[in-house]
Amino acid sequence: MLFCGLNFILGIKPKYDGLVVDPCIPSDWDEYEVVRKFRNSTYKISVKNPNHKESGISEVKLDGKTFEGNKFPVFDDGKEHTIEIVM
Repeated sequence: MLFCGLNFILGIKPKYDGLVVDPCIPSDWDEYEVVRKFRNSTYKISVKNPNHKESGISEVKLDGKTFEGNKFPVFDDGKEHTIEIVM
């Protein structure tokens, strides 16, 4: 159940070359946050849904900077990285 929730509802999917975040949530959810450890780094993921969409991403920031796409690199640096997504 945890695997299905993380991968298919919250949309957090580990891949060989990065961590994909592709949420597919109920439209009445306003936001959620997840802390995910992935290959020796910690990813603090914040998803905001101001337009009450079920899927689709409007804006992405990685460590406070605009980021293109939704596959985040493998840092493997032991540090914490912040991902902010607006649907």
